[in-house]
Amino acid sequence: MFGYLTADRPHLTPEEDERYKAAYCGLCRSLRSRYGQLSGLTLNYDQCFLILLLQSLYEADESSGRARCLAHPREEQAWWQCRFTDYAADMNIALSYLKLRDNWEDDGSVLSLTASAGLKNAYERVAASYPRQCGAMQRALEALHRCESENREDPDGAAGRIDGPIRCGTSARHSDAACISSMRRWTWTRMHVGTATTLSAGIMVSRITPGAFAASCAC
Repeated sequence: MFGYLTADRPHLTPEEDERYKAAYCGLCRSLRSRYGQLSGLTLNYDQCFLILLLQSLYEADESSGRARCLAHPREEQAWWQCRFTDYAADMNIALSYLKLRDNWEDDGSVLSLTASAGLKNAYERVAASYPRQCGAMQRALEALHRCESENREDPDGAAGRIDGPIRCGTSARHSDAACISSMRRWTWTRMHVGTATTLSAGIMVSRITPGAFAASCAC
């Protein structure tokens, strides 16, 4: 599952919504600067959530500003970035590439195969820098493929097949269950982002297959 983590925006204050959008714009800027303009097409809210999650835990220094871009050529948009923004951009490339490969293997999608070829060099750069995270993503997909080959219909059964510990955060090792527990805790208790601003992300994290996304949390 990739591209399903979105904020419960109707319940955000205007300040929280602006904070969320600015994190998203910061991620887009990082993607395009690191991997070229076309990489912005892989942008999704999952990694925006990851930035907010990690920033809420570690409160890193931030940079911010306003700028125009290809998507918003007329009006400047607010953005902010922290040290987790580039990391999230790298994980976004890895997850996007593997998702496209999965589409090709599952459905024979020629479009996905072509798109994955365009991301291959970028993915190899990420995999060289983060072999543990990319390896965990690969193992999660392999476990999912085994479940699919068994024709299992229970999504929790697929989640339970994810093997091995994945480090959540930067300082300690946790099991997949602990990582999901941490994500759920920060999701449902009005996750702190920055200093005074809070963000509530309305999604049941416990229903997400942990392996591939949780691997990206292991910065």
